[in-house]
Amino acid sequence: MSAPRADERVFRRVLMLLFTIQFLSWSAMFALWICAVPFFAGQVLKVPLGSTNGMQAALIAVSLCFTTYAALGALGGLALPRLIGRVGHGAAYAAGLAIGASGLFMLSQAQSPVLAVPAFIAIGLGWGVIGSLPYAILGKLAPAGRGARSMRLFSFSTVLPQAVTTLLYALLAPRWIGARLDLVLLLGAGAMGLAALVALMGRDRFAAADLTEDDW
Repeated sequence: MSAPRADERVFRRVLMLLFTIQFLSWSAMFALWICAVPFFAGQVLKVPLGSTNGMQAALIAVSLCFTTYAALGALGGLALPRLIGRVGHGAAYAAGLAIGASGLFMLSQAQSPVLAVPAFIAIGLGWGVIGSLPYAILGKLAPAGRGARSMRLFSFSTVLPQAVTTLLYALLAPRWIGARLDLVLLLGAGAMGLAALVALMGRDRFAAADLTEDDW
């Protein structure tokens, strides 16, 4: 069997790096999605978890916050080409993830809706990177004729963290977490912070993608 070509070796190394970053960053986002409503009800709005009206208020508040971070993520994605042109793919990726991690940390400490606003702004900026940059890099580096296959394979980088995060939460929540949902967000912040560090350490590998504004 012949050795893989140089461009395919580069693609495999970048793919494994992206898998690692995706696993960590999506695990952080799933931690947010799992506990956002009860966390908002208990720590931010300070209403009893058994209160129907309180949970409904928390659901509405979280829906508004999620809409905000999704919109900011879309707008942040539009600014990525210019940022990448200045600092490079890896540094831009790491910066976005670090901002997202800081948002999760701020949210874990929020005691009022006002304090949750800057947290979701930071999460939205991080989400803009998570939802666009790895796919752009993968699409540019995928060997000819294997783009669709590579994207299908890459979809597991979002499915696996969902399964693992849900399982760990189910196992840890009854004994170790209880009502301390801020701990879930702190773990998410740590996972996304680690993803930022991995992206920064592997920034030289992303340079092979050589993305330009035309690729966006």
